[in-house]
Amino acid sequence: MWPIKDPMQLHETMRQACGYHYLNHSFRPLWLEGLRVAHKLLDLHEEERGNETYYQDSFCADYIAALADPQFDTANIVFDGETDPAMAHLHRIDQPAWQAFKSAQESLKLAPRGAIALLNSEGRWHIRIHAGDGYISECRTMRTSGPKPSVREIQECLLSYEGYLARCQAKEERIILRNFARLRDLNLLPGQTIRDVDLTHNGKRSKISFTILSISATGFLSLTNGVLRGSRNRFTATVAAWQITASQVQVPEPKKAAAAIVLDTALF
Repeated sequence: MWPIKDPMQLHETMRQACGYHYLNHSFRPLWLEGLRVAHKLLDLHEEERGNETYYQDSFCADYIAALADPQFDTANIVFDGETDPAMAHLHRIDQPAWQAFKSAQESLKLAPRGAIALLNSEGRWHIRIHAGDGYISECRTMRTSGPKPSVREIQECLLSYEGYLARCQAKEERIILRNFARLRDLNLLPGQTIRDVDLTHNGKRSKISFTILSISATGFLSLTNGVLRGSRNRFTATVAAWQITASQVQVPEPKKAAAAIVLDTALF
């Protein structure tokens, strides 16, 4: 039971691209490649630096460098315009350049992944890039002032966010694998008693004993019949299997009748 040890063997339902849904469809190979790279980078970081923090900016730079290909079929800007800086913000929508920019945003949906529309409005850059499958990203994490951004700079902004999503997914998958390993090691099963589960009750940390009700497909334990000394209430909880230690698993004592049979057998 719980045989999976390699994240790439996880079921498809556990590997959905929750942030950018287009990655679940025609661009799914890019998502799987991103997950592979994310796992590889996290493995290397843990091996080389232990528990030191892997800063997101460093991770994204490593992620982009490690991708098998640039992941874009084009590197062109399909629209590049500027509005009148004297035009008040509230009336910007009436500007012909702004209307052309909004129209270009719609046309991006038919362009290859990586196509870009740019507009400079009152000294600030507005950016749109086709991420794929008709999904248009505004690259909100990118700078909006200063020199005109390059095509690659804009595309790397998109790749950085996809790397962030891949990293989040990879970290969740690593928790699942840790759960599976603990389930194998402790042979956890429904009906077993788990002692001293550390939970918050009435603002205090309390140790509560539970019975395992069920185990999810991702290795989380649904606990029931929680007993806390001094309380008549019964509690429920959900915890990750990796958080349970061998000392918390209560081994049932042999029944007296069974012990008596063993003793009688030993006398003959």
